[in-house]
Amino acid sequence: MATTKTQIVNRAFTQIGARHATNVDTDDTPETRIALNVYDMALENILTDTLWTFAKRRKLLAATLDTVPFNTNGETLGIVYQRPADALRIFEVSDVGADWYEEEDKIVSDTAGLGVIYTFLNKDPATYKPYFATAFSDLLAYEMCYAILNSPSKAKDMFEKYESLSLPKAKSENAQTGKAKEMNDDYWLNARLGGPNVKEFG
Repeated sequence: MATTKTQIVNRAFTQIGARHATNVDTDDTPETRIALNVYDMALENILTDTLWTFAKRRKLLAATLDTVPFNTNGETLGIVYQRPADALRIFEVSDVGADWYEEEDKIVSDTAGLGVIYTFLNKDPATYKPYFATAFSDLLAYEMCYAILNSPSKAKDMFEKYESLSLPKAKSENAQTGKAKEMNDDYWLNARLGGPNVKEFG
């Protein structure tokens, strides 16, 4: 059965001894209000921690018409790309030799035809792996603990469990789902030329 938002939150409630919700989005209780208040920020927090396989995308960047000095003496002009609107964190670029940096909602690089691999804000719990859902529940338990129980010691315990146990285990399991490898030149070149992989690199 697919994981739901309510299941993730209820597991967190169990960790701190709070009453369960029937539907976290519609139940109007003090506990669900606290849960909804911390849920989105906690999700973004854990999603940016590593390149989760279920929240991974590849995209060839769209260059703008702008250029900026790329080095201190201004001899090199950097190409300005539009950062993908759904990107939470960019982990890799298509050219391992490229120099690049982020600036506001743009990416500046010395390399043409740049592609990126990034984490997007995946809000669909049905796609979450069990190890991620468990770690996310522990993070939510920590985030909600003080507000619901007013117990700094319990909150500390939950944070230590998340940081030292459930998150490392989730990251380890995530890393074992496949061996990361660089995109070959033909793959990115095909994308630049409008080939079959140009729509989406996921």
